[in-house]
Amino acid sequence: TVFQLEQGRRYNVGDKVYAFYQDYPELRVTEIIWEDAVNDYYGVRFHWGVEQTVPRAMLRPVDETLEPLPTVTAAFIDDALKETLASLESFKVTNADLYRLDSVGDGTVSVVLWSGGTIVVVWDGKTHVDINMFTYDDKQKYADEFILRFKKSQGSFVSSLRDEQPRGTGHVVNFLHDLDDDVTPRANPRWA
Repeated sequence: TVFQLEQGRRYNVGDKVYAFYQDYPELRVTEIIWEDAVNDYYGVRFHWGVEQTVPRAMLRPVDETLEPLPTVTAAFIDDALKETLASLESFKVTNADLYRLDSVGDGTVSVVLWSGGTIVVVWDGKTHVDINMFTYDDKQKYADEFILRFKKSQGSFVSSLRDEQPRGTGHVVNFLHDLDDDVTPRANPRWA
């Protein structure tokens, strides 16, 4: 699973925000009524009663006196990664090795290697983070928990993209849970 994160504001249920509405070009004051924290979508209710799902990028805070976002540094990224790995509940990352390469442009590349998979975190030196997560046990809940905890660990990251990358066999790309060997055994590929 690949995630792209940007530094940005998080909103809470009940917050008043400006939101774009599809039929009106100007911003409208609205209230957040629910959130999808994994994908950074919010449900908003406009004063005339219409409810709409809106991506975070379409929202602006009404109160401009909000605290400034923290400065992202290599240590900030490392702390977020370590805190996230320590707090995971649905799967454990044990005996992991963490490596960081600082000689990559303005940012860093951090790699976590453990017996259950790998996580690569690329920081551009400013406000953009790419995360590539691979686990041998291909379960979406692992990626969901990891990204949710990573975003909350330091409180200033929001999702801008998520891309699932399933595995392939027999010229077809499949998720592991789609391959049921009990029903249809897989044939060995020609090179095996």
